Amino acid sequence: EPQLYLNPRAWEGIEWWKASQVDNVVNLVDAVKRKYNVDESRVYVTGISDGGTGTYFMGMREATLFSACMSLNGHPAVLANPDVGAEQQLYLNNLANCPFYAVNGGEDPLYPAVSVRPYIEAMKRGAIPVNFTVYPDAGHNTAWWPEEREFYEAFLAEHPRLEHPAKVTWSTDRVDRYNRF
Repeated sequence: EPQLYLNPRAWEGIEWWKASQVDNVVNLVDAVKRKYNVDESRVYVTGISDGGTGTYFMGMREATLFSACMSLNGHPAVLANPDVGAEQQLYLNNLANCPFYAVNGGEDPLYPAVSVRPYIEAMKRGAIPVNFTVYPDAGHNTAWWPEEREFYEAFLAEHPRLEHPAKVTWSTDRVDRYNRF
């Protein structure tokens, strides 16, 4: 394939929504960009399940790096649960800087599409560019991938990173970290 794939892993205590993992991803992407000829207008973040939830987090924390964010079977409500340890306040409006693509299953017992939809609707009301696909009979799996792949790849092709966006929106509650876009 004509792409480079970086597949970092998370585990208990080092989930995608922790500062250490944000640093890991940012540093890994930087290392790959230094070693290979990477088109910086074509760097994307995606993930499945907790990785999909981490995609929401990365878009709200480190959107500068990414051309678009694609969450597969993820859920932003996970980040609102104090027990998961997502650090500091998250601002959904920050996703305006990372065109968003989300896929969820209607029969997913963990992250059902019906519970994700209010967040998607809030994103749309906030003028966040979002594409939301629901596979009504799908569970917490990617059985839909053969049908979805063409649309997913078209979304990637249509969303290079804008070098000089006409408008930038960024909110943060920290001045020492996540303080710029």
